[in-house]
Formats: sequence, structure tokens, C-alpha cells
Amino acid sequence: MRSSAEIQLIGYVYQDARRPNEQSYPNWVTFKLCVNKKYKDKNGQEQQDTSWFECKSNSENMSKILLAHVKDKMGVLVKGVPKAKAYISSNGTAESVIEVLVTNFDILTYPRLPEESKLGNEQQSGKYKIGEEKKVLPDTFLDDEIPF
Repeated sequence: MRSSAEIQLIGYVYQDARRPNEQSYPNWVTFKLCVNKKYKDKNGQEQQDTSWFECKSNSENMSKILLAHVKDKMGVLVKGVPKAKAYISSNGTAESVIEVLVTNFDILTYPRLPEESKLGNEQQSGKYKIGEEKKVLPDTFLDDEIPF
């Protein structure tokens, strides 16, 4: 029997997707994802728990799409394979990180543009206005790279 693990995250991107080392192969693309959970403690105080995930992709096509479309403060749904890592930080404390090898992602919300913050209350309510134009992926993303 084969075993596998998959994780599904809904959260906000912390920084634009970036390629940490362009000279090495595979061309990793990484971005940080913040997942918040709000709850009330036993005293009735509202608390917030934040989890951070390091999302990566080494697929060439997925990396191109992530670099082009994943931006800071964007709400995304990410599916992928989780991997936990532990290490000792430079100040001597034990740290851990959960890496997710991205297999699929969907854009849920776009970041609010500076000019939108000046608009009326309908834009202040947290709903984002998506532009009229539809973004179509270039033909290079639709090619499956089969040589025959």
C-alpha cells in the first residue's frame, strides 16, 4: 500500500513569491503563508493563533505561475505535500517550520489597492473589487511540454 499526505491551507501570503537562488536547479519558488485562527478563551477574551507555512514549488510550470500571480497580502488556497523540519536558530533556540510542496493553488482574494482605501464604505467592508478585465494565461502555461 502506498502512503501519502496532503495538506490544504487557506490563508494570506506574507511576501511576493520569489526565487531564492536563480542559478541552482531545481528553480525553487517560495512564499510564506499565514493562517489565522480566532477563538475565545475560557474568560471570554478573543484570542488569535497564527501559524506560518513555507510554501515551495520546484515544478517549472508551477514556479512560473506562482512568480507571476502570487503577491503580498493575497488570500490563497494551497494544496500540497507537508514536510516538518526542525533546526537550531542562530541564537541557540530550537525552531521548527512546516514546508509545503505546492501541488495546486487558487487565488481567493486580491490585495486591496491604495486607491481603493479612499473609496466609500462598500469597499471598506472587506470585499475586494476585481477588475473588469479577465486575465488569461499565456499559451506557454498551457503547453504540457511533451516533445512529440
